[in-house]
Amino acid sequence: MTYQPPELLHPQPAAGPSPLEGTALLDGPGPDAVLVSCTDGYAHLHGRTPQQLTGQTMPGVPDGPTVTRTLPDGRTVTLDVTRSALTLGGRVLTLENVRAVSLRPGRPAPDRDAPTGLGDRRAFEQDLEEELARAARHRYPVTVLTADLDGLKRVNDEHGHARGDDLLGTFARELRGQFRASDRLYRLGGDEFAAILAHADTTNVAQILMRVTAAMTHTRHATGLPGADVSAGYATFPGDSGSPGDLIRLANERMYGQKRAHRGVRPGQDCVTGQLDHTVQTVAQRTVRMTFALLAQATDPSAQDWAALLEAAVLTVPDAAAGQFWVRGPAGPGLDAFQLRAVTGLPDTDLGLTRTPDDTLALYGASAHDWQHGRPNIHARTDTDGAASPSTMDVPVVAEREVLAHLHLQGTPGRTFGPAATHAALEFAQQLAALLAGCARTQRETRRRQELETLAALNVALGRARTPAAVETVLTEQAASLLAAQTATYLKYDPVTDSLVPTVTVGRARTGQSALPRGVGVPWDAAERACILRSDDTHRDHPAPQHGRPGAALATLHAPLVSSSGQLLGVLAVGREASPFSDLDVTLAQAMTGAAATSLERSVEAVAVHQARTGALHAVGLALEARDFESPGHTARVVALAERFAESLALDADQKEALREGAYLHDIGKLSLPDEVLLKPGALTPQERVIMQTHARIGYDLSRSLPTLPEASLLIRHHHEWWNGSGYPDGLAGQHIPYLARVFTLVDVYDALTSDLPYKRAWTPREAAHGLRSLSGTQFDPTLLKAFLSLLKL
Repeated sequence: MTYQPPELLHPQPAAGPSPLEGTALLDGPGPDAVLVSCTDGYAHLHGRTPQQLTGQTMPGVPDGPTVTRTLPDGRTVTLDVTRSALTLGGRVLTLENVRAVSLRPGRPAPDRDAPTGLGDRRAFEQDLEEELARAARHRYPVTVLTADLDGLKRVNDEHGHARGDDLLGTFARELRGQFRASDRLYRLGGDEFAAILAHADTTNVAQILMRVTAAMTHTRHATGLPGADVSAGYATFPGDSGSPGDLIRLANERMYGQKRAHRGVRPGQDCVTGQLDHTVQTVAQRTVRMTFALLAQATDPSAQDWAALLEAAVLTVPDAAAGQFWVRGPAGPGLDAFQLRAVTGLPDTDLGLTRTPDDTLALYGASAHDWQHGRPNIHARTDTDGAASPSTMDVPVVAEREVLAHLHLQGTPGRTFGPAATHAALEFAQQLAALLAGCARTQRETRRRQELETLAALNVALGRARTPAAVETVLTEQAASLLAAQTATYLKYDPVTDSLVPTVTVGRARTGQSALPRGVGVPWDAAERACILRSDDTHRDHPAPQHGRPGAALATLHAPLVSSSGQLLGVLAVGREASPFSDLDVTLAQAMTGAAATSLERSVEAVAVHQARTGALHAVGLALEARDFESPGHTARVVALAERFAESLALDADQKEALREGAYLHDIGKLSLPDEVLLKPGALTPQERVIMQTHARIGYDLSRSLPTLPEASLLIRHHHEWWNGSGYPDGLAGQHIPYLARVFTLVDVYDALTSDLPYKRAWTPREAAHGLRSLSGTQFDPTLLKAFLSLLKL
């Protein structure tokens, strides 16, 4: 497929402006914390892109609408900044929210770059957002290209900025000549370039990258700077991401992977003269072509990528005819091994075979010191009949003092590897080390970002859990989701029976599981060792009945939860059939169980406090009943009915709690009324009625001095207001009456109507319903009245 798609026939309107609010997750407390991730809106309000801010130390600013920024379009924005601290798995994080509270117009920044005539960063970001919006509507692919001019700083330093501008302008002209008229090119600043290519996807990537290379080749000839070079990366919509920020970040990661490889294959190169040792130059020319796709990806290489790398090694090392490529990686819990990933010129029956690091070192045949320093070792072999066998060369691939891979090369029969071959192999290994180190860094960064995002998601979910049972449910469900497990069970420790009791089950875990007495089963092994235990095949390692499909290999992970005082709280057990649990899974499980253990302790304390508080509120209600003429049990009845009504209305947790508190304390103001008014058996005089009505305002003032929710205080003040505005104390009407006060009024009046009082008999429920309906739209909210009677089935 050639890279010549048609132009857009129907351009669409521009997308809307960037949102003027956003959120960021910072790794650390307060000022000078490192930004882990952020929304596009947050980055926009800082005049940057998300990929530019990620990993940056953010300066501390005070909370409140006092921070001003200048946006890329020249406007000045005043920001309101709020922060909340999160403590997750022993790590302190900060969640920062920013919101624009005012905007002042300014002069728009220019959208063209002077030295190159290309669009600038602001134009790129705006055009990309618009292009992706159109692509989403019309369902066509878009490729984002980013590129860096390698060596521009040295040209500026040694030959002046005029020479550097000449390099920039020439490269921009050559780049334009390589692309279609519909492709949009930009210089983002410094040595950074970018392009937006509509109707281009991964099938066009190789041709696109070749065009970039061609533009640089022409630039070298035109400027007389043979050492100038370019590193490029790409990302595609929708295959890689649908977010502009994510596409730019991924393209930059792939571009930086190529940049690292360039540095590894060109040690000591002069970027101005371009002079290189001939052998190094040959290696660069051959290997960069063979590994370009892998370098651009900077992710987990595929089997085809490993094969291309090995073929490149055989091509570039003189006298090499065949080879094997072994890559180091995890081989089980706490273990690693070298795995055969590619073979060329030899039988491939051993592909996938693993060897321990010690066995690999023994086959290398030289000292551990040479192995750690990446020195090639040549073996000249002789057959039993005295004939020379092909020589072999073993090359450790070393980065950051760690052997990441092992390259085994077999020579051409009748020839021996010489100094040129050793030098070429060493240079190739240096390039390969840069590539593998870049992949490893990307994977570590991905794991760290995943860990932080997991902890943030779990913290939000745990923050909504109010009881130990809710915490256990959140932990089990989140663990099943975040660890991609088919089964998950939480076993709560029961100190009375000294056993682990299953309380929450997710997925295909067996139902009806019984309690595990101390010492029985893998959960108790994890609990007694106080560490996470994992197994690649629990059916093999633990023959007792387990979760999962019969006969299927089930990887399991058991993580104990321990309180701050060292007491066992429970054990989380998860299982999956797809793959064993990795070191990252163990780290995430440790973080999740640590956060959940803290939440469990807090929820137990909160339940105890809540029960004590409920008892105190009930006691106040009983005191009011004893002093007033309320029927016995009035407080308990209105609280219970209010809870039922709240459930039917789907109120949130805070509203339910406020309604309960208000129900307990709704007449607390009557404690301040004189006996001659409160206990008067007959009708009240107008003056006494005024005194009686003050109990609502007095109750409101009293409740505000208690640790009650604000909505409960408003209920106490306004539960005698009428829908038509004729109630007291403030004469509010309709929707101006607080919602919970309107809810509780129905409960309070219904209980009074259906209870025996000194001055009246109890009405039947039907009589009470008729009485309430007669006051719909007068005393009561008509909508709530209908819902209330529906709840009572009246």
